[in-house]
Amino acid sequence: MANILLRNIKSRMERLKELQRLANNVFMAERAMYRYYHHSYKVYDIQEMTIEIRDELKNLMKDIPLNKSYVKLIKKGTGKRFKQSHNKKWDHHTLPMVEAFHHSKFFLDMAIKYGEELDTAPTQLPEGWGALLHLYNIR
Repeated sequence: MANILLRNIKSRMERLKELQRLANNVFMAERAMYRYYHHSYKVYDIQEMTIEIRDELKNLMKDIPLNKSYVKLIKKGTGKRFKQSHNKKWDHHTLPMVEAFHHSKFFLDMAIKYGEELDTAPTQLPEGWGALLHLYNIR
């Protein structure tokens, strides 16, 4: 199965890299972290990219269900709409989105990395200036 996955990754490499480029774009990864710490409703925009990545990862092995923990994480971190009341429990509502995005991006990055490095299955990131400013309570 591992070699099938590797073959599927290689066959979808162009699309995977396009998603990676979009996910790494300043308007996605950096913006999401900045918006989370800035308490901006625009952090909700990250859900669309998360779903796009999840769908592409699923397409690599259509007949194999994705890891239950990952699926649970995606469910908790997508399909949400901003409401003013969310500001009162910001972390409760927004951290699952950020977490789902970063887990998805991690798997995407690993698919690309090993799709480029491996010929057969073996037997054996900056967050953005805005987030950094918030880390030091400057913003």
